[in-house]
Amino acid sequence: MLSRGLFSISICVALLLPAFGHHSTAMFDRNNPVTLIGTVKAFEWTNPHSHLVLVAKEVRNRTGERENSQQEEWRVELHSTAILLRRGWTKTFFKPGDTITVNGGRMLDGSKMMRLDDGVKADGSKFYGDNFRPEATGNNLPDQK
Repeated sequence: MLSRGLFSISICVALLLPAFGHHSTAMFDRNNPVTLIGTVKAFEWTNPHSHLVLVAKEVRNRTGERENSQQEEWRVELHSTAILLRRGWTKTFFKPGDTITVNGGRMLDGSKMMRLDDGVKADGSKFYGDNFRPEATGNNLPDQK
């Protein structure tokens, strides 16, 4: 009887583990934002997080000072594909060669990665990550008429 009870507990724990699998954004320094201006090298439409690979021509800190003297490759962490789809994104939302500006929190460890808050494409269209203003959370989708 005891072994049946342990088996039941094991099954319950195994089913709950995926709920704890998602990481937080604690590794990003929200108090030390960075702005990247550059060219999309790749757009990785994957789960649990999509990513942009960006060749940054300019890296600016929160006071606007330029931090780089040469181009740097950065990874930009985005939301899951489900959240991006709800915001009107598709796997072709960014194309290699697109010029974009992105803002967000950089990695605490100093590596060349950031978490997207928001950004703008060369044509002036805005896009959003962890910036949850109303226009960022689905109200920017085209009319479904």
